[in-house]
Parts: sequence; C-alpha cells; structure tokens
Amino acid sequence: MRFDDETINYANEKFGSGAGDCLHDWELMVNRVNPEGTHLEKLEAVNQFFNSRMIYASDIQVWGIKEFWATPFEFMCKGAGDCEDYAIAKFFTLKEVGVPERNLNIMYGKRIHFGTAHMVLGYYRTPEAVPLILDNITDMITPESEKPDLRLSLGFNTYGLWPAGQYGKGGAMLAASRLKEWRNLQTRLAAVGIRAFL
Repeated sequence: MRFDDETINYANEKFGSGAGDCLHDWELMVNRVNPEGTHLEKLEAVNQFFNSRMIYASDIQVWGIKEFWATPFEFMCKGAGDCEDYAIAKFFTLKEVGVPERNLNIMYGKRIHFGTAHMVLGYYRTPEAVPLILDNITDMITPESEKPDLRLSLGFNTYGLWPAGQYGKGGAMLAASRLKEWRNLQTRLAAVGIRAFL
C-alpha cells in the first residue's frame, strides 16, 4: 500500500491537515504486516491498529447525519467513526494484507446489556467454525461463543448476506445489496477508486 503525494494533498485539503498523517500511519501498518504471517497475526495487527489509532464517535458527531457507513479512506481521514466504520475498515484492510474474503464477515447485532445496535468483524477459520470477533470495544479477539453480551443477527460481505449462524452451513444467502448503506458504500468505492480505498 502506498499513498502518493496527490492523494495525501487531497486528503489534507478535504478533511484537514491531520488526514495525511492518518493515511501515512495506515500505510505503515499495512506494509509492516508480514505477508507470510498467520491469519491470527494479521487479525491482531489490524485490530490493534484501528482500536488504538481511531476515536469512537457517532455519525452525527462525525458527519452530521444519523447514519453513514464510511469507506476506510474516509474513516482514516476523519480519524473517528462508529462501530460499523471500524468493522468495515478492518474488513478491507485484512483483505489488503492477504486474508481471503471467504474468511471474513461484517456482522450486525445487539449489545444485550445496553440494548444498542452493534457491528463487529467476524473471522471464520473455516466456513463451519465459530467466528472470532474483532470488536472496537476491546483489543481481545475472542470466539463469538465467549461474548455473551453480543447477540448477532446477520453477517455479510461482498458476496452475500446470511442470517447469523448460517454462514457456511447451507443457510439462505441473500444479496448484500439489500443493505442500503452497504450498497451506498460500494457505489462510492467504485466511483472514486483510490480516494475511497487503496
């Protein structure tokens, strides 16, 4: 991964003078990940980076609207975002460092004790395995079965959308485009290329 001067200048002009530094940090992290490393090593590096580098903030605080799924580029340039922005950025970054998309699901559900919607990234060692959860509220990567406060209802990636617990188990697959915000994000990725995500 490398952001050229034109992209850094664009980020600084559009998002403020610190945006280029955020992109540079992201670039360094991606390029330091050992391409021969295990999937778990890559999960830990990417999860730690976003959880320690980025600030949690609501879409209202960051974008001035109730719901907005940022591209990884937008998230990094803003330096802040909410749970879905963390999950989406980890998803695309892990693909960039060599984790196959078939192992990854962005997962939506609820934090039971708080009664709030929540999004995380799930990693499946095999399609039938209990997913490991990458969560913005903790640096610990743990199996879904060890997160009793998290009740997941669906998972998705660019290939499709599945009810929770059905990925790789023959459950009905729906088009991920049924998710309006995911469809909007994919449209922006296609339209602006490198300035959405490299």
